[in-house]
Amino acid sequence: MGPDDLTEPEFNMVDGTYTPTTASTTAEVLQLFDGKVKTIRELLAARTDADLMSTWTFKQNGQELFGMPRARPGARGVMNHLIHHRAS
Repeated sequence: MGPDDLTEPEFNMVDGTYTPTTASTTAEVLQLFDGKVKTIRELLAARTDADLMSTWTFKQNGQELFGMPRARPGARGVMNHLIHHRAS
């Protein structure tokens, strides 16, 4: 789950526009992580159950690929990540 999942009604991935976040040191990675955790916690604390159940949509170049309750992208991402690393 990212901040946009909680603040925007959709995410529109436009081909060729993604710029990954980079970090050169462990300290930079931890600073980025801690900042994201703080932001997500603040955003979640400000949301109601109805807010979290409103529809969030994932699009690519304007075409809707799927929509789901706003709370699901984070749960889905965490589960997929854990499953991905299960075999490690």
